[in-house]
Parts: sequence; C-alpha cells; structure tokens
Amino acid sequence: MRVLILATNQERRPMPTMPIGAAHVAGAVRHQGHEVELLDLFWEEDPIAVARERIKSFAPDLIGISMRNVDDTDMVLNVTYLEPNKRMVDAVREITDAPIVMGGAGFSLFADELVRYMDVPYGVAGEGELAFPALLACLEARREPDDIPGVFFRRNGQVVGNRPQFIPDIDALPQPAYDLLTPQPYFEEAGAMAIEGRRGCNLHCIYCPEKGPAGFRLRRIDKVVDQIELLVKEYGVTNFSFTDGVVNYPYQYGMEMFQAIIDRQLQITWSAMINPIGINKEMVDLMKASGCNFLSVGLDAASEKMLESYHKDFTKEDVARLAHLLNDAGLMSVTTLMFGGPGETTDTIQESLDFLMSLPLSVVYMCLGVRIYAGTELADIATEEGFVQEGESLMMPKFYLSRAVDPNIADKLTQICESKMMWATSALTAH
Repeated sequence: MRVLILATNQERRPMPTMPIGAAHVAGAVRHQGHEVELLDLFWEEDPIAVARERIKSFAPDLIGISMRNVDDTDMVLNVTYLEPNKRMVDAVREITDAPIVMGGAGFSLFADELVRYMDVPYGVAGEGELAFPALLACLEARREPDDIPGVFFRRNGQVVGNRPQFIPDIDALPQPAYDLLTPQPYFEEAGAMAIEGRRGCNLHCIYCPEKGPAGFRLRRIDKVVDQIELLVKEYGVTNFSFTDGVVNYPYQYGMEMFQAIIDRQLQITWSAMINPIGINKEMVDLMKASGCNFLSVGLDAASEKMLESYHKDFTKEDVARLAHLLNDAGLMSVTTLMFGGPGETTDTIQESLDFLMSLPLSVVYMCLGVRIYAGTELADIATEEGFVQEGESLMMPKFYLSRAVDPNIADKLTQICESKMMWATSALTAH
C-alpha cells in the first residue's frame, strides 16, 4: 500500500518539535514492505493546501494523521488543537476516498471520542509501530481489525476498539524513518533530534495518564548509543533531546548511558528532563562530560505539602541539592512549576516562591491549574470535589485549581515574573 502520514503539529511552545513519533511509525510501515511518505506540516503557512498537493502527487491508498497534542494543558492560555485537526480531516476527505487513520500521542488520550469527533473510520491508540502495520494488513485482507490492540474502528455506526498494549521489546522495532524528516529548520531554531532510552514512567504523579510500572521499559544502552552514532555519522546530527520522562531514573541506567556516550567519543550535545530523585555530583559531572547542555527540571511544586500531594517522591532538600549541583557544574536548566493542585493554598504558593528565590536557578517557568485526565488520581479527586461530573468527557480541557488559592494569583505570578530575570509564566511567553 501507498501510505501518507501527515504530522499536523504547529505549536512552537516551548520549542519546535520534530514529529519523531510519526517517523517511528513510518519506519515500521516501510519495514513491512509498504511505500510510505511523511509530510511534516510544522512550518507551513497553509498546511491544508500543502497536504492537498502531496495527496494529489502521491495518490496514497491510506492516510495517517498524527495528532501530537489535544491541547496545550495550560489553564490560562487554554489553546486546543481539535479544530485544526478536524479541518485537516475534512479537507483530506474532500479530495480522496483513501481511508483516514488517526494516531499520535494526543489522539491516544481520547481515542474512541476522537474517532467520533473527527469522523474518521480508524484510529490507532498507544504505540503504533506494531498496531498500524497490523491494521494495514487487515485492510489489505478486507477484514475487520477487531483483534489488534489499540485499533479503534466503526462497526454498525458504533466506535469499537481494543485497549492498547505496550510493546515488550522496543529494541526489536525497526529504525525510525529519519530520512523522511527535515531536521535542519528545527536545528536553526534550537531544536534537537529526539532520542529514546526509556518508554513509560515508573513514578506516581497524581495527574499523569501514563504512570505505572506496566509500561515502563528500558532500551539496551548499546542500541541507544548505536542510534545516536548513526544519526551523527549518516545525518550530521550533533544536538539531541532525550524524550525519556526522567533521564536520571533509574540511577544506574542513567550513569551507564552517559558513560557509553563518552566511551564512543561522539562529540554531541544533549538535553533532557530530570527530577531530583537520586541525583548526585557524580551523575551531574557525567552528564556534563557526555555532552549535556540543558536540563528541564520538573518539580511541579516547591512546598513540602504540595510535593507530597503530587506524590513527587522527593523533598525540598533534594531540590536545593540539585539546584546547587547544576549551578556548580555550570549547567543551564529550566525549573517548571504547576501551581493549584489538591491542597494548594496561597500560603503554599508563597512558600514555593520564597524557596525558589533562595536557590541559584537558571530559568523558572510556572503555570497555574492542573489538566485533568480520565483514569488518574487527580480525576477522582476532581470528581469528588465537583470540578467535573462522574463520567464527564475530558476531551475538552478541564482543570483543577484549588479553591483555597487567591482568585487573583495569576496576576500576582505574572507580576513576580516580570520583576525577575529569566522567570516566566505561560501568559508572558505567549506574547
């Protein structure tokens, strides 16, 4: 089959992001013998017109639409991406009878609802490297994909589907279709090539729809470094970004990864997300020696009460230690905060701000309100407290904001950030 994958994301905050997930799926589709093209619409002023032209020239038998996000998870800006994706679906349908398959990280959060909302025949939720090629095989055989994990489809007017399953051996997956990406524009705007060492997250944050040990898998370190080396030698890539939720966890895996990069003498730079769990001077030194040049430190809170409320598994003492370690090593970082969760008060926000101001931090970014996702502990709390109704759809963003927080806190946070160099809120970064 001739398969065209459209990557529709155009959100530039916090930075331009290459459609690496779509490239993973494109590589798997090509590995099964299909002809595949990947059209990245990020930089296009008129993405619909560009997509139409590619459809006309390529004449695909099937079109995949990769939806990276449903919304920006920001209560103040509250930008949703449903309508741009719906317009793309409608425009595609106008010029081709090829079936449309929705997928992507954003789509996966609300797969059954989005199949209905987008009015498409098929959707692939979760990891698509196995499910999407399996769906293609079913369509070629003209049978229903009713036994494929993660595939949603229409039967007798109803959307039916199977729960996604985690791919147990992610090292066995085909190489992503790097050759179908156009990385240079991203590099020119401080973007980086995404690289993956882990999938899933084994931590316990109350708001996260992806937490839990079942989906947490580690790649073989030699496979990860092989992939980095391939990108360096064949594509000239020198700047990478680990997509792992927490690159320093587990500790020993992180240490071995950083050492392996050093041993290969790859001369790269890289960035990643971390939290304070288990980090010590030895790890920070190894990070820097292996090319780390920027870190995103996900605190979410900086008061003991709220760290416990969010189930963060670290303390203010851990936060302070990490801040000093990064400062001493000369490593740039952005520290991210998410105010307003269960138990938050105006006093706990002030405690967090006072504490952060006492630390040697590079950049501080804060937002207000916590996006609610179905199946999370936060959703249960929000239902009990009347923020959402039992069974209510959360596809359109709903946020939890503690009623004990000053109603004018957003303005106060903005004023603080305007007075502090390298401190920002989402409202400021939008300008």
